[in-house]
Amino acid sequence: MRYLLLFIFFSCSVKTPFKDYSGIYQSARNYEVTKPNDIEEARKIIKMAYQQGRYLRFSGSNHSQNGFSLPKENEVLIKTKNLNKLSFINEKKIRVGAGINLWYLNEFLRPYNLKLPLINGGGAAPGLGGFISAGGISPNSQIYGGFWENVEEITLIVKNGELLKLKRNDFIFPWIFGSMGQLGLIVNATLRIVPINKNMKITLPEKRKMNFEYFYDGKHKRPLYWFNLFLAKNQLEKGKAELNQFKKNHAKYFTDLEPYRWPIKFHQFNPPLIFPKDESFFCLGVFSDLKRSYGFKELKEIDRAFSELVQKNGFGRYIQSERDIRPEGLRSLWGEKLYKRFYELKKLYDPKFLFNQDSVFPKLL
Repeated sequence: MRYLLLFIFFSCSVKTPFKDYSGIYQSARNYEVTKPNDIEEARKIIKMAYQQGRYLRFSGSNHSQNGFSLPKENEVLIKTKNLNKLSFINEKKIRVGAGINLWYLNEFLRPYNLKLPLINGGGAAPGLGGFISAGGISPNSQIYGGFWENVEEITLIVKNGELLKLKRNDFIFPWIFGSMGQLGLIVNATLRIVPINKNMKITLPEKRKMNFEYFYDGKHKRPLYWFNLFLAKNQLEKGKAELNQFKKNHAKYFTDLEPYRWPIKFHQFNPPLIFPKDESFFCLGVFSDLKRSYGFKELKEIDRAFSELVQKNGFGRYIQSERDIRPEGLRSLWGEKLYKRFYELKKLYDPKFLFNQDSVFPKLL
């Protein structure tokens, strides 16, 4: 009874559905929302959920396009907005709360001659937790590698409210990137920061610890849809040809399918769920908004065609940032061995399968 009362204290019932960035997927109408103010509150919520068998959904700014951050009927939605503590450790490291928007943080660092090595492309939307959960790449990945190469430590809450501080040499660390909230709630991470101008002095704010109060409001403009291939060097020419043909076949549906090519430099590791080889690779893609005369029906067909392109050629893809995600599709994309390994980790860190249910795994394989 004591825990039930605590759960009621921490959450409120909501009957208003909402959509994620895609504008396609919508939440359930009946769910509860809780916004923990610190790590201890977040631990209590997850511990209570485990004791009561309550399903949890983790969400930051809802910048995903696959519906994974949207609560289902009677779930408890944990919003990370208030996990916004920021601490300067030194001139090379900063500890960042999961709810902090990376674009706004990068702007905040500029007066001190500092910046994050990379932030997402496409606009000021993802928070730290969401960017890690998706994997994290950008145009600057050609220098600094993926976001995973620039994170020193992750604080994660798993089953029963257990708190883990994961360092780069922990076996689970690479699996957090691209895991889409399956293994636990990210509450903060220690990031590398670099000078903007190496010939200028770095200064740090007088107040080294603070609540970072600049929030993304969660209101999305007309959404952009992207289609990404992850390619090894020997797949690059084939990938270009296939993507060009895909663009020609579907150009009529989009305002303008703009191409991009991001080399992702290998430094120490690649996350298994992103690119399971220890080598540099390429992200090749196109993005655009849909013309107003088209909608979900057409986009679904286009997504299906892109999935067939990927499967036919044995390409990788940035599936965490796209829409056509189903457990059977992930199993096919990742392969049986990788999918089952991820499943075993899921059973270890979320044995009741309460975190982001049905998004990646059925309860039993």
